[in-house]
Amino acid sequence: MKVFILLCSFALVYAGQDGGVVVNNAPNNSSSEGRIINGIEAARGQFPWQVGIFHTINGNRQFCGGALLNNQWVLTAGHCVYNANTFEVILGATRAYDNQNGKITMKIEKALYHPRYNPNNLNNDVAVIKLISPVQYSNYIQPIRLPKSSDYLQPNNYVWVSGWGKTSDQQSQITNILNYVQLRTISNQECKNYFNSNLILDNVVCCDGRQIQSTCNGDSGGPLIQEINGVWTHVGIVSFVSTRGCAVGYPSGFIRTASVLDFIYTNTGISRQ
Repeated sequence: MKVFILLCSFALVYAGQDGGVVVNNAPNNSSSEGRIINGIEAARGQFPWQVGIFHTINGNRQFCGGALLNNQWVLTAGHCVYNANTFEVILGATRAYDNQNGKITMKIEKALYHPRYNPNNLNNDVAVIKLISPVQYSNYIQPIRLPKSSDYLQPNNYVWVSGWGKTSDQQSQITNILNYVQLRTISNQECKNYFNSNLILDNVVCCDGRQIQSTCNGDSGGPLIQEINGVWTHVGIVSFVSTRGCAVGYPSGFIRTASVLDFIYTNTGISRQ
């Protein structure tokens, strides 16, 4: 499955290298049955921390993913919150538009992006959203564990990502179906062979895209997860893909969750693990 982030207003392209692009997709109310490239349809309750975030930027309705951290806080990308308003969060769902038993739609109390978020190079591309009231856990709604600061993703690790993002570069909207895919991490040095070096900072981790498996428009803010000591753990936030498209074989980029723990804990009040 290709996991692409939602389209933002900037896309900086450099000669020989790619400045990357965040993909905020403005979805229509569609029941498209397409899948993220080479992805798998998620079962109900398989990713109970997955949330979808409908929001408005400059009057355009857009979509991002996110992850539930506890009964009231959601972790997502900074570019999903920056200049955005009128948020609506869906939880407990595998279908973005359909009614499902156990699916909940909620308003929010506030959204906070990192104070040093840089929309030009996506540094500190992280945000937290507080739901308007605590959500009740169920078989379909559960929080994801945060990593320890020492849980630093190394190259050649296998991770998973999920989202409702576009399933091809030709599509103009997100898919109705939650999909997921396994990806392999690569070194930042290898990632710099594809992207401008000012994009690939220490708090970024990249995943190999040569198997045409990646994130795409609409997946921004979604969780990259890894099983650590037998527990699924949030290790990355979907941030960017190539300006050339989701299916060109370029890596996808994520913010390392372990690198932004201070921001998360300070603003949510969640107890450190």
